[in-house]
Amino acid sequence: MVLALVTPAWAEEELYWDSPIEIDKIHQMVKALETDPLGKDAKALLVGLYAFMDKMDPEFVVCLSQFAPLLDSKKGAHEDLWMHVAIASGDYLLDHPEDIENEPAYQEAGLEGMLRAYENMVRAKPKLRHEFLEHLVELRDQGNLRQHVMDNMCE
Repeated sequence: MVLALVTPAWAEEELYWDSPIEIDKIHQMVKALETDPLGKDAKALLVGLYAFMDKMDPEFVVCLSQFAPLLDSKKGAHEDLWMHVAIASGDYLLDHPEDIENEPAYQEAGLEGMLRAYENMVRAKPKLRHEFLEHLVELRDQGNLRQHVMDNMCE
């Protein structure tokens, strides 16, 4: 399963920057979002960054199969996490454009970004703990997240 980055109309309306932004500023915003994914400005930042990544050229691939169990969650905060995957993947590619053909590298970076956001969500609200995400955290901590990506590549 492949996620095509398509910016919903409502995201275009909430995109709060209209001029070119320095890559360092994008990195700062991504880090701020991962650090405080439940903050008062988090949703607007999430939507704006997602819209920015959607306009990146060349396009990149996000594989839903790498985090499919998360898609069944009924918690809104979990629903936002898939956007973190796209944002962190794009953020990685801003620094490593040569890796556009290296899907495992930028997809792993995307999952790592999602996990950073997830861990900060759980610190703030322990009830947001999710069994599958805990499994991904374990894989990351054991150095096996890349293997998970490889085992769940898009077809």
